[in-house]
Amino acid sequence: MADSASESQQGDAPRPLTREEHEVIEAILSEDVPGVVELRAQLIGMRVLRHWSPAGSPSVDLVTSPGTSRSPLGESILPVDASVVDDNGEYAGELILWLTDGRISSLEYSWVTDSMPRSLPPVRNMRVGRRLT
Repeated sequence: MADSASESQQGDAPRPLTREEHEVIEAILSEDVPGVVELRAQLIGMRVLRHWSPAGSPSVDLVTSPGTSRSPLGESILPVDASVVDDNGEYAGELILWLTDGRISSLEYSWVTDSMPRSLPPVRNMRVGRRLT
């Protein structure tokens, strides 16, 4: 996971979040867990550094604006379950927000299907709740 624009691949400048990326992150952050208020504020000005490998992966490394507050969660994953289901309601994977030094640093789409998804799921296919670990 990257946490600075200098780690961008091939010198590409960070880009703004797509509407889909913003909606998915916002849905994950809708669960009230300790430290989430600061993380919600980080959505403003958040940018994508790069997509993960293999090519076409919807998982991304992120960078937040330097002036935003850090979450007390530090180095961790957000304690939220964000399951993904297909249009038939079958489990298809999960979304994970990685944190580095109290900032959102990556959005991972972990799938259990035969083929890698080429895009993030629609919010209607997400089931978000507090992680029970």
